Amino acid sequence: AFFVLGFSALVLLGAGISAMGPKSALITAATGISLMVLGLSAIVSWPFSTDGKLVSDHMRLWSRLVLSIMGVKYEAEGLGNLKEDQHYIFVCNHESLTDTALVYSMLPDRHLICVGKKELSYVPIFGWLMFLGGHIIIDRRNHHRAMKTMGRAEQKLRDFPRSVLVFPEGTRSRDGGMREFKKGAFVMAIQTGLPVVPVAVIGTGDVLHADKMSMDDASGRGVKLVIGRPVSVRGLRYGDRDKLCQKVQAEVRKMRDKGRKEMGLEALALELA
Repeated sequence: AFFVLGFSALVLLGAGISAMGPKSALITAATGISLMVLGLSAIVSWPFSTDGKLVSDHMRLWSRLVLSIMGVKYEAEGLGNLKEDQHYIFVCNHESLTDTALVYSMLPDRHLICVGKKELSYVPIFGWLMFLGGHIIIDRRNHHRAMKTMGRAEQKLRDFPRSVLVFPEGTRSRDGGMREFKKGAFVMAIQTGLPVVPVAVIGTGDVLHADKMSMDDASGRGVKLVIGRPVSVRGLRYGDRDKLCQKVQAEVRKMRDKGRKEMGLEALALELA
């Protein structure tokens, strides 16, 4: 069923491309072709690295290709806050489909997995890479099942530490505001002992709006990744999750607002309550 759904999605993607403008169609097609080539390469390489590290490296290369194909100029600030031999839980705001590509592109040589919704696992090749790469796939419609998945993921991270990327808003922002962060990432950090790193993506929603699936020409437009100082969870307990969540969200918002002002982007929409 997994492969049937994947093939069906490919057919729908082809139909969608045919309805786009010439530039968008070309960029979207190039993105899809690059995913097919690098994705299949990652699948073939998996038996030689069943821990998912080679899959992670392939996803990083594909992410850079996506941004290059779109013509996006990207940069990072705060990489010096990270230690090479330390794994982290990266907590990031979510504006666009390009957010993950930006994070992967700017965090070189780090074994990084994501927490993603179950629906993404049905995307052809991309979903297969999520499975082979050991990413954490959550069924958002079934809270009990999602909690069991997170519990298993926490145990795996204790046994085999890796860095994790989480978008705790749960979905992409459609109005420029920031939704209240969910607590799962912070419970995971407390349970595993991994430091939490506040991360802000800036400008990705202006390059590719949350409601759009096609990749447009973004030549010359800039996006930025800002990495804050790691927040230690040493000594924290489950009951501290709310305070930790509030602290990190405040830092992400501060970095995002400062970055947007520095980049000259338009004023943010009213924040969601």
